[in-house]
Amino acid sequence: TDPLSADFKYRALYGFYGPHSGATNVSDDWGCPNPYQSGSVLAAARMIGCVTLHADKSAHDQSDDKTQPMNTTYLDTDDPLDANACSPYDVTSMARWYTFMRFGKSATGLHPKSHADEYIADTSMYADQFSRRFLGSTGGPGQIQGFGPYNLAPGDSIHIVLAEGVTGLDRDTNRVISNNWYSGFKGGTPTYTMPSGVSISGTSLQSFNPVYTKYKTGKAIYDLYKDAWVFSVEDSTKPYSIQRMFQRATDLYNSGYNALHPPPAPEQFIVTSSATGIQLSWTASEARTSAHFNGFVIYRAAGSVYNDITVYTKIWECDKSYPNDSYLDTTAANVTGYFYYIQSKSDGLDNTIEPGVPLVSSQFLTQTELPAELLKPGKPNSFFQQDSSCLIVPNPYMVRSRKLQWGITLDPTLQNQGFDQDRIAFVNLPKEKCTIRIFTERGELIWQTEHTNGSLNEHWNQKTTYGQTIVSGIYIAHFQTVSGKSIYRKFIVVR
Repeated sequence: TDPLSADFKYRALYGFYGPHSGATNVSDDWGCPNPYQSGSVLAAARMIGCVTLHADKSAHDQSDDKTQPMNTTYLDTDDPLDANACSPYDVTSMARWYTFMRFGKSATGLHPKSHADEYIADTSMYADQFSRRFLGSTGGPGQIQGFGPYNLAPGDSIHIVLAEGVTGLDRDTNRVISNNWYSGFKGGTPTYTMPSGVSISGTSLQSFNPVYTKYKTGKAIYDLYKDAWVFSVEDSTKPYSIQRMFQRATDLYNSGYNALHPPPAPEQFIVTSSATGIQLSWTASEARTSAHFNGFVIYRAAGSVYNDITVYTKIWECDKSYPNDSYLDTTAANVTGYFYYIQSKSDGLDNTIEPGVPLVSSQFLTQTELPAELLKPGKPNSFFQQDSSCLIVPNPYMVRSRKLQWGITLDPTLQNQGFDQDRIAFVNLPKEKCTIRIFTERGELIWQTEHTNGSLNEHWNQKTTYGQTIVSGIYIAHFQTVSGKSIYRKFIVVR
């Protein structure tokens, strides 16, 4: 706590989610678990913080004043002072802000207990019920830090450098923790592997890491397990910890921003649906000429990427000896939308933080947002007029069951792409080009398309040619090949 001591590391504040009194559907709300669904993630297995990297001693002395910030405290985020616009001409508000800015240190010159320490000490209170020492309001607290006091003449300025960030459990680890917690919460007895590496089975409460004892009182084993992982984000020995994040930001600033740089991401990433598989191709001239480049890795998700149960799985990897900039994904299943991203990777020799671990480019530079699918070859023309040709799936279509029918929920921005959850599939189509027409039961033509890619399937998002969503009723689909063969199929839509 003494910024002038030799072993002082950094000046930082951080916060995290606290249990809410309204979460009566779970026995313990740390990490915000989902009690209704297996396969989801903890919604709050992360922490957010701010570290001070530099603060001028004065307007005329730009050396770092390690005693800054002078004060640290917290403010209820529902307080009108924080929620309303702040005006320097509002004398009352500015006086209150000044009170907050200069409040924080005790008579000994050290910073006071944090809101979290005070809250955790009172185990009978929920975070939303904990009364702030001044206001007594019930919203969540926010961090405040005050710098100064400074004497500034007109034209003077002060240089303050802050780094803010969020860190926590990665998505795959989070999902494992959430699934184990859910199993225990529902009466199962999974094996709980703690952050320390110790595994515990059944209902034993032994061998828990002592660092988490302050969160243990009267809790079930599945909650203790979950909480241990949530608060491991505080543990400086973990690579994902908030303290590691602060230290890396400090080291980066002190090094003159000499950051680690992975090989550049591919400049272009193209995903193409086809009958033989999903074709992936890319252009990566910059990556291939970078110093420590050592290949690519491709990940894939099925169904949707717009909810917290999305899972990306590595499907392919190569080293720098791979000569091509393409890959054919032949493992895709029929009538399923797939999303991809590709990363360039290094040989790990350029990683000074975790030596030997390859650096990879950001997935968000190449992550696809529109689904691709396997286009299986269409049926031969001789098959066209058999009973199993030109089928409609699902039939009947029921809007209340659309997630069961397709198992996906896509973002509204993907409407009109033919892959949204309102889609109807026409399957077992011929290789030969054919026209698909949709009529109402009164014979009114409402939609038409040309099926020209020779694949087995075509999709329709239940919108008319003029973009109107169809209503409940009986509809007629007409399939006609260029050679003049025709088939009619009826289907039902229930909205």
